[in-house]
Amino acid sequence: MKKYHHLAGPLLYFSCEYEQPEPLPVVESEIGIDLGVTHFAALSDGTFIDNPRHYRQSQKKLEKLQQALSRKKQGSHRRDKARKLVAKAHRKIRNQRRDFQHKHSTNRSGVPRLLSVGRNERSFWGVMGVGYNPSRACTS
Repeated sequence: MKKYHHLAGPLLYFSCEYEQPEPLPVVESEIGIDLGVTHFAALSDGTFIDNPRHYRQSQKKLEKLQQALSRKKQGSHRRDKARKLVAKAHRKIRNQRRDFQHKHSTNRSGVPRLLSVGRNERSFWGVMGVGYNPSRACTS
């Protein structure tokens, strides 16, 4: 067991041994995924996965916390507390994105024979609100 200190408090890491699970069966199908701005993803079978927009939902709270942080005197205890609250809000957004992407990348039954991923970057805020890079890592 290792213990690390983080802004939100100590983190504990455990290492353990486990049996390797059986790999998912390969399905004789092909699926295409188009990552977009209005929808998180559009699958080639016609289904759409909606974009939850975690950043946009938390933007007002984050803005207020950042404003409160900027008003605090540098080096003070209250500024340190405000800094930790801002870090906690950013971490919550990151964890929401990871959870959403993990759930949708492992939601499929079986592994398709061919998986192709496309991406359309039309709007910076639309792309930023989704966080594509971890979703690409989940599917590869």
